[in-house]
Amino acid sequence: MGMNSAGLAGCAALLALCAACEFDQGGPPGRGVLVIAVDALRYDHLGLGGYDRPTSPTLDQLAREGVSFRNAFAAAPRQIPAHVALLSACDPRLARRILPEDVQVNQATLWNWADDAPHPAATFLSQGFSTAAFYDHPNLAPVYGYERGFGVYQGPARNPDTGTPEFGSAAVFRRFDRWLSQNPRHQDWFAYLEVADLERVWGERDERWDTYFPPRPELARVPPVGDAQHLFFAVPRSRWPGGMTTWGEYEARYDGAILEFDGALARLRARLEQLGRLENTTVVVVGAYGMSFGESGLMLDSGTLSDCDLHVPLIVRPATALAVRSGSESDALVSTCDVLPTLLELAGLRSEEGLDGRSFAEALTRADFSGREVVHASCAFQEGYAALDREGCFERTWPGRGVDARLSASWFGDPGLRPDVLREVYHDRRAGGLGHLEDAPATSEAAQRLAAAAGEWSRKVEGRRARLQGPVAPLAPAAPSSVRR
Repeated sequence: MGMNSAGLAGCAALLALCAACEFDQGGPPGRGVLVIAVDALRYDHLGLGGYDRPTSPTLDQLAREGVSFRNAFAAAPRQIPAHVALLSACDPRLARRILPEDVQVNQATLWNWADDAPHPAATFLSQGFSTAAFYDHPNLAPVYGYERGFGVYQGPARNPDTGTPEFGSAAVFRRFDRWLSQNPRHQDWFAYLEVADLERVWGERDERWDTYFPPRPELARVPPVGDAQHLFFAVPRSRWPGGMTTWGEYEARYDGAILEFDGALARLRARLEQLGRLENTTVVVVGAYGMSFGESGLMLDSGTLSDCDLHVPLIVRPATALAVRSGSESDALVSTCDVLPTLLELAGLRSEEGLDGRSFAEALTRADFSGREVVHASCAFQEGYAALDREGCFERTWPGRGVDARLSASWFGDPGLRPDVLREVYHDRRAGGLGHLEDAPATSEAAQRLAAAAGEWSRKVEGRRARLQGPVAPLAPAAPSSVRR
């Protein structure tokens, strides 16, 4: 029987599709831009940060293939605002809502990145890139406004056998792999992967990695445990594994979790090579924020404006076509707000207006590129902000202000309300130390210079926030407190 015209047209379309697939699989791969943002990852616990344990062989290899940054700082020390800064390339305070007094304060009401604010991922999407984000923690859910600009925005998927959500870097990388494998080979793409392994390590036991590194004998002290979800000078009960756990055991668990993540990253790298994608992909691994082991007063938590919570690793391993100083370290001072503007420039795309982030692409080709003079951080547990340069950090905080009265009480040592107590300190990084508990009053010339920069920047941010959200009452000045805790 002869084939009708509709059947002939169908066969022709099928043959054309097969030919396209064949060409697609054999043609050159599109450009890839991959950002892996790791929660609670400290710079000084990696080989590239001078650590004495082999926690990061894959990360160290990526650093040798590209450029790693010695002076990269998170714009916020907490999960939601840290990712706002990374994804928006803006000061995270712009996403903190001004709420009426009758509105119950929680994370879903307090934080949202507005649709009419900058969304750099939308620039990739509008320029023909396929875009996707795969997140590992509920705090990156669409309710917080992150998802604009992503064609696919996906949280933990359910295991088809057990029906339970799968968390962790390996699960995130599998979801990304499925998405990338379904993309046409010639398609340019941008992907953002959030990994929360190091946040989850305190609540989940894994004997293989918990005990991979032996505890250091000099860290045999058992820290106190408190009942609040977040508090100073004690391990929060939600992060306490039970028993008489020593600081050495906590540190070993954290280091083991880094090595486990590093292994998952090695498998992802191998998969990109297998797909023929690695050569054309610019890979960025960045710590979204750090982790405190008591240096800042917090224990196994993040949320202060100290170096242990803000100094993060940043590695840029560019696609082969981009000429870079491979295997080099940069002293450029950069913020996590700067990551996406840099990637847009490397992709030849113009950033949208209104970004606070600045491209540091020159650091990939110039050893003398210095980056910023000052970077800014905010959105800690305590109200306030900080300004940092290569030598030190100025902090202006109000320890008695915040949504959790128990956190404030743990700082002062009693439940008294002290909303107007102001703390201004300067930490000289050259003197060592990662926490800012015993730092000097902000009276030096260096401190005053940073204090002026911090105040000016904060006023600009509050002005922009007022335009986005409505009027906001500024933080009232007060005499510096002598309370040093």
